[in-house]
Amino acid sequence: MNAPGNNQMIATKIQKQLVNACAVETTNAILADFGDRWFTLLLDEARDCSVKEQMAVVIRYVNKHGEVIERFMAVVHVVTTTAACLKEAIDSLFAKYGLSVARLRGQEYDGASNMSGEFNGLKSLIMKENPYALYVHCFAHQLQLVVVAVAQANQYVCDFMWIVGSIVNTSASSCKRADKLRQLEHDRKVKLLERGEISSGRGLNQETSLARPGDTRWGSHHSTLCRIEQMWPFVIEVLQNLIDDGDRSSKSLSRTLVERMERYEFVFILLLMKRILAITNHLSTVLQEKDQNIVNAMHLINNVKCKLQKLRDSGWDILLEDVKKFCNTHSIEIINMTDNINSRSRLKRDGKNVNFYHYYHVEIFYEVIDIILQEMDSRFSETTTDLLIYMTCLDPRNSFSRFDVQKLVRLAHFYEDDFSWNERMLVEQELETYIDDVRSDERFEGISDLRSLAKKMIEIMKNRVFPLVYQMIELALLLPVATATVERVFSAMNIVKIDLRNRIRDEWMNDGLIVYIEKDIFNTVDNEPILQRANFTAFSEHGVSKNNCGCASEVASSIFVVVLANSISRQGDNRGNECMIGNPNCHSVCAGMDIDQDERRDEIGVGFSLHLEAGMRRGRAVAGSRRGPGRSRKQPIEAEEPEPVTQEAESSRDPTDVETVSLGQTHQTPRDQGRQPQEIPSVIPSGRNREFQPQGIPSGIPSAFPTLATTDWMRDRARIPLLARSVKDRFTLYLGGADPWAA
Repeated sequence: MNAPGNNQMIATKIQKQLVNACAVETTNAILADFGDRWFTLLLDEARDCSVKEQMAVVIRYVNKHGEVIERFMAVVHVVTTTAACLKEAIDSLFAKYGLSVARLRGQEYDGASNMSGEFNGLKSLIMKENPYALYVHCFAHQLQLVVVAVAQANQYVCDFMWIVGSIVNTSASSCKRADKLRQLEHDRKVKLLERGEISSGRGLNQETSLARPGDTRWGSHHSTLCRIEQMWPFVIEVLQNLIDDGDRSSKSLSRTLVERMERYEFVFILLLMKRILAITNHLSTVLQEKDQNIVNAMHLINNVKCKLQKLRDSGWDILLEDVKKFCNTHSIEIINMTDNINSRSRLKRDGKNVNFYHYYHVEIFYEVIDIILQEMDSRFSETTTDLLIYMTCLDPRNSFSRFDVQKLVRLAHFYEDDFSWNERMLVEQELETYIDDVRSDERFEGISDLRSLAKKMIEIMKNRVFPLVYQMIELALLLPVATATVERVFSAMNIVKIDLRNRIRDEWMNDGLIVYIEKDIFNTVDNEPILQRANFTAFSEHGVSKNNCGCASEVASSIFVVVLANSISRQGDNRGNECMIGNPNCHSVCAGMDIDQDERRDEIGVGFSLHLEAGMRRGRAVAGSRRGPGRSRKQPIEAEEPEPVTQEAESSRDPTDVETVSLGQTHQTPRDQGRQPQEIPSVIPSGRNREFQPQGIPSGIPSAFPTLATTDWMRDRARIPLLARSVKDRFTLYLGGADPWAA
């Protein structure tokens, strides 16, 4: 109560309340931007490291600027993954944040039966309450299912993918072999850099290794094939070394893999699948964009189908030329396409002779491309629904070439609750006026997607001239394309909650994830709401005096500095001798601080505010040791004359304040009466409540750095901001990331 220096807020309960205050204010900022607009629901469930099923909820809406926004709302622990349990969790979340199912205009999940079931699935339960909440199966997930189906449907491609998996497991499973593979690739790139054949830069020609393909990892098959082609001679060399030095089982497997890799068939399927997956992988990457819309996604899917059909019609000769060049480079035997294939069990049974041309051209090339085209037509059946066909009429490409007034009128009739009877009668006339206006307006030239059209209409206020048309555009933008944002939430969950923190509670993890994921919103939140919310909860409950208020300096000096420091230093109000939250009775360490408004953490480049961290402990250093390093206990120490204390300073000193001392001064306590005064050393050994001078301060920070009185536990935590460069780094270090002092 009477020791403001002890008000460091390092208690676990206070830390959780502080983070909760940040999470609540961040969520309130999201809800304020969201308002009462239409929105779409995206969710998925995954298991965390403590074997608890977690459901991540993301909402998608169009803000007042015409931008498509996807925001993370919460992670909810569900006991079971049944549709009824998930629906109950969603209802509770909507009631908590004041969201209405009636404003829901879309829902997107994966293809699991509990999600997309026609009768008892989650989508069906929601559509019973709101029939306008159109369900869309995640396009990126469907595309991955297409790739997996191709890898399993054709027997030759299936055998090829098994060989690829064995190559990756054999050559990269051992640390010794993986290091050898990386070193060989590193030496090759160094030689290419020296000859000027490749360039260096951020993200260019980085250290690579073989990536293991996975059926649930989007785009993993394509990256694996690309790296095998790139590192071909080094993979062969590693496998050859294993043949020479490995045990009996590994020798046999390695010999088989080398023999299969040096066949013409393996090279042909490798380059064919690489070419096909390059087309689908680009689509998968584009679909994962946050602001992607359903109209543009349908256009991209049709483009992919056209590219695959073009590859089937005219890509054979180009593929053969690439295979021939690759075989000549790596000394692989090239077969004659006119020769017949012998020793095939099927041909012996059927009594037919087939040459190599028929085998590679028909049974592999045509069959693989036909399978992927059929799978895309089957998986992406949503692109043929009437509603999505109506929405494509809003596409602004080629001067609104797909615009159809009658189809858009039927779109307005589909959403009866959003368009009144009078509006449905007037929409046809407004559509005809709209298309004539935008085609004659030069400001709409060059717009090729729906999101740019919405932004342009908001910018020139055409949304007020054609409100019904903009309402249709907003409905089209709301329909989601992929659940990539939800997958990113699970990736962040694996950072926040790890095996070493597997007992973190659900509320604590949810608050941390909101601040961690929505850091751009958190950076815009003012300090006052956060500090006021924390002041009425943490400080009052723990008996902290109103005089020792929870001011910004104390919050920043606590362990929670890794969460609030960026926001506090960003504001940097120059309040003189006032309390950081305006409390006139505050006698805590924030009084007398001089925070320079122009000095920011970002400006000094180390994520550490000198005035904030140094000034908050100014004049509060407590000497816990009176013996300098290298001195024995019995060695006499020469005393220095204490600095005189003026009468004015003595009268203004708080009688309840802690005795202060600076480095180089002398200090005597009552129990030291009669002893010789001792000089406080400039470097003081470690110990509880001993003075601590941070070492290794980066360049750019003045050398005159006041000492910080803190505990051993706080010493290392106080140095965290010296390493952190962003809010994400600070929060990761706070949550127990890699030890910054390990190196």
